[in-house]
Amino acid sequence: SSRRRHTRYISVTGVQTCALPIYNVSLSILAHEEATPRLVGGIGIHPAEDMDGHELGYWLTPDAWGRGYATEAAGTALTYAFGTLKMPEIVSFTSVINLRSRAVMERLGMRRDPSDDFDHPSVREGHPLRPHVLYRLKASGYGGTAFKR
Repeated sequence: SSRRRHTRYISVTGVQTCALPIYNVSLSILAHEEATPRLVGGIGIHPAEDMDGHELGYWLTPDAWGRGYATEAAGTALTYAFGTLKMPEIVSFTSVINLRSRAVMERLGMRRDPSDDFDHPSVREGHPLRPHVLYRLKASGYGGTAFKR
């Protein structure tokens, strides 16, 4: 039996920006591993609340976890943010216990300073998702699309 194989790649679509100096970049992550591309997540860069700069955020459907989509799409978004929009720095944060998301940030070259960690004000005290870690990446420290896998 012959099974049809498809080349793995993702496309990041739907770039939107606002007027300077406030950027809002929204992207969709499409997986092209099957005959029909399917939406598996989203990624965005937007003004960070309660801090200077812009935040990188992303989400994936659970069946897309562990396949490199978040790292690949985030690398594309960072290349756009630093190369085209000339942003000086991007931050990203997640709960302390979200090890997968933290690994994505580290593969992208983002670095954590424990003094920047915080309790998320929207999560009730005592909840395991309240403690958050903050990662930063300066444009000068980004190696383009050659992120670490």
